[in-house]
Amino acid sequence: MDINYVLSQICVIIAVILLGTTYLIKDKKIILFLSILFACFYGIQYLLLNAITGFLMNLVSIVRNIWFYINAKKKNGKIGGELNWKKTKLKKA
Repeated sequence: MDINYVLSQICVIIAVILLGTTYLIKDKKIILFLSILFACFYGIQYLLLNAITGFLMNLVSIVRNIWFYINAKKKNGKIGGELNWKKTKLKKA
């Protein structure tokens, strides 16, 4: 058995534990931080297995989650942008 395979399986176990803990936490900033961490571990796992496409997919996820984390810090915990929808009343026929 190759050492890269064993290390990749250890990374997956850590990533799954981090993913599972995100379901138990209510604070959005901590959820985003844990999402960044488990995407990093999944990315490391893909690199160890020489799966470049999987690594790039997780790299995009890491960048997206960092963007949301920075925005959540600026907007006092609100994730994403503000949507301004016009409130229109529907006429009954």
